[in-house]
Amino acid sequence: MGSTARVVRASAAPALVLACFLLASAYAVLVPAWEAPDEPAHFAYVLLLVEQYTLPVDHPGALGEEHQPPLYYLLNALTTLPANLGDATGSFRGNPRFIWAGQGGTQVSAALHPSDETFPYRGQALGLHLARETSVVLGVGTVSLILALGRELFPEKPLIGLLGAALAAFDPQFLFISGAVNNDNLLTFLSTGACWQMLRTMKRPAQGRQWLILAAWIALAVLTKLNALALGLVAGVLLVAIAARQRSIAIFLKGAGALLLAALVTAWWFARNQVLYRRVIGWTMDQQNVRPRPVGLADLDDLARVQFQSFWGMFGWMNVAPPTWFDLAIRVLVAVGAVGLVWLAVGGGWRTFSDFQKAGLAVLALEAVVVELSVVGIVVAGCNATCYQGRLLFPAIGPLMLFLALGLTAVAPKRTTSALVASLALVLAGTSAYLLVDVIRPAYPIVPLPTWQLRFVPNPTDVTFGQAFRLRGYQASLIPDGSRFQLVLFWQAVSRPDFDYSVSVHLLDATGKLVAQKDQAPGADRNYPPTSWISGDVVADEHQIDLPRDLPNGAYRLQVGVYNWKTGQTLPAVTAAQPAGGSIVLEATVQRQGQRWLVQGTTAPVSPLIGLLAPAAPDR
Repeated sequence: MGSTARVVRASAAPALVLACFLLASAYAVLVPAWEAPDEPAHFAYVLLLVEQYTLPVDHPGALGEEHQPPLYYLLNALTTLPANLGDATGSFRGNPRFIWAGQGGTQVSAALHPSDETFPYRGQALGLHLARETSVVLGVGTVSLILALGRELFPEKPLIGLLGAALAAFDPQFLFISGAVNNDNLLTFLSTGACWQMLRTMKRPAQGRQWLILAAWIALAVLTKLNALALGLVAGVLLVAIAARQRSIAIFLKGAGALLLAALVTAWWFARNQVLYRRVIGWTMDQQNVRPRPVGLADLDDLARVQFQSFWGMFGWMNVAPPTWFDLAIRVLVAVGAVGLVWLAVGGGWRTFSDFQKAGLAVLALEAVVVELSVVGIVVAGCNATCYQGRLLFPAIGPLMLFLALGLTAVAPKRTTSALVASLALVLAGTSAYLLVDVIRPAYPIVPLPTWQLRFVPNPTDVTFGQAFRLRGYQASLIPDGSRFQLVLFWQAVSRPDFDYSVSVHLLDATGKLVAQKDQAPGADRNYPPTSWISGDVVADEHQIDLPRDLPNGAYRLQVGVYNWKTGQTLPAVTAAQPAGGSIVLEATVQRQGQRWLVQGTTAPVSPLIGLLAPAAPDR
């Protein structure tokens, strides 16, 4: 039994890492492009490096990430090499009706989502997904480092590290950010690595090599995001504490020399800032985000509330909330963990820890406190509530989740600890998948269809109307009650339409007489009329036609045309390179036989098209 348990525990860590990779990759694929905080600006930084071989210059009103150090973007400049970033396919197109766009809109989508951003990816769409997958790898690396933190601190209690890693790996917000283009992913990875190296350095402080490795983690983190300066402070406190405890000048000199080397490695960035902006930090915060008044208690209360919720789950641009039950469950989970930590302190459980474990926990606690103070000192003091984002605490996610795991395992009976870890991991993983599929993805009702679905369009056609509309196929069917007929036309934009043209669907009898019709601008019923389309968009256009009860038996034809509803002018139709007048007649027919209606000459939809029509979008 003991050997079986060891095998299970040995396989648990790789399974956890693999599950994190798969879930984070799913977030990277299913969350629509550009719908993570500041993702367009982060990607624009990468574009600048690739296209102009230069670093950006920050300026008021830029609303970008120009002030950020370049390491994360240089990494993505390499990982996006397979993509032609000069090809604007899938590039960011801002949504004027986005709730934060300042034009009175109410939509959660920061971007418009045309067909060209969908699989198979090309151009900037491919580059974005390569960069997102780079972030996924960094997120998985962070989880692996949390496992290493747990092994370093509690080698005799592997379940603590395993639970801490699972809490991070299946934190929905962590997965959401890990599937997005954001330099916080590299900062989180490097900060967690620095914490791990601090514990290793504490075991061998006389080895100068350990301090140099720690300095390297810190230097790389600072060249990723200046929030990492908190790591330097924690490392400095650690160095002074160790040198004082061991009364060793040699240790102090080795550590100080290594940290000085890290400062020299990063000094060029601060020197550049001083030259360009007359300030070493180099951050020229846009005036729209500067706090209009001093920080008060109400601001700190808002910070605590919003930061806690968005640490676990507040998606999109902080505008897609999880269900209330999720927030309540997380509060209960954290409260139980806090009770466990208090129990350890009050009940004396902490006395069973070794001196190294106590010191290591103190260092991790200091890291978490310093990160939070940096958020309060920089974000709260210099920005409004839009900056109260829990992801800013992710550099301390390793320490935070290990403390939570420590508290949870403290209140669990020893015999049930393994079951607790496994159950929590499975429930959190399932919850993260549910939030992605049933909460996040449906929050973005995207009308244009993925381009791959063109392969499965039923009754394919190739008819062009004017310069912009190409009919790729159609599906004809009867509404179950038999009183109406439904025709779905699959349009592709050859070029961007210059007007919200209407499509006419006419039901004609054998003599050509019009007996029923339905005219509408394609996509307008879902707030995506033709003038919203871009070249390549694929749009399903559903027409429902009431069937007159007094029609005689016989076959009725379907005629389709496109026209300017203001002038009445029809667009010329071209099929097989030959003019076809102002309309075409489809091969499908609707036939009346007594009290029954039948559809003839049409194929059934292919399975990938089930549920093809997008849900109704909110007002644009």
